[in-house]
Amino acid sequence: MRIATWNLLHGLGIPDGKYDHDRLIANAQLFSEMDLVALQEVDRGQPRTQLDHQAEIVGEAMSLPYHAFSPALFGTPGEKWQSAHHPDLPQFGVALLSRRAPLAIHHFTMKGAPFGAPLFIPNSGFIYIKDEPRAAVAMEFENFVIASTHLSFVPGYNVAQLRKLTKWLKQFAKPAMIAGDLNLPPALIQKSTRWKSLAQLKTYPRWGARTQLDYLLVEDPSMWGAITTLPTPSLTISDHLPLLLDCGIE
Repeated sequence: MRIATWNLLHGLGIPDGKYDHDRLIANAQLFSEMDLVALQEVDRGQPRTQLDHQAEIVGEAMSLPYHAFSPALFGTPGEKWQSAHHPDLPQFGVALLSRRAPLAIHHFTMKGAPFGAPLFIPNSGFIYIKDEPRAAVAMEFENFVIASTHLSFVPGYNVAQLRKLTKWLKQFAKPAMIAGDLNLPPALIQKSTRWKSLAQLKTYPRWGARTQLDYLLVEDPSMWGAITTLPTPSLTISDHLPLLLDCGIE
């Protein structure tokens, strides 16, 4: 089973700061050998990304026919948005793409911090950003469950969200994986949850990566069989590197 996680940054090119539909597809096609892909910072119906349904577009480019999307907010992040469901507003959230049909799809929402923090923005430097709601979407299969998520960048709140997510996943009573941008260093993840990353790789920023923020996290690595970290494709969008691996679970 080949699994990847990638913070898409809604397909934004770095360093040009522009969105290009065809460039998104070209980058996504580099993941065509994957069986499962978790995506974060995914747009749906946003004017800034040509109203694209990015989970659907990326899934088609990756030859992954099954996709699930979970909005974290309705509106445009960093601008005007609301957490309440509103089908007529653009959406922003997380997604999962799969080669085979899941048994079920599950959604989980988490409140953001009531305040923000300075955050490094490509081409802009450090800017104070207000925190936003967070979401997770999970696909359940016969032998395991996997959730894609993007946690808060506010210290403490991201740890609390991770603990809530690990507790939520226990209800499925089968091996579980959390795939995504957790905005946490490896040592703090293991200390706060005792879950372990199946791959150790610096993923941020994409140019000259200095730290790992993106994970394929499990409670018991022995349940996932032999693990091989796969080469990172050379991408031209996003500020994160993807994380890819091959594992023995079916």
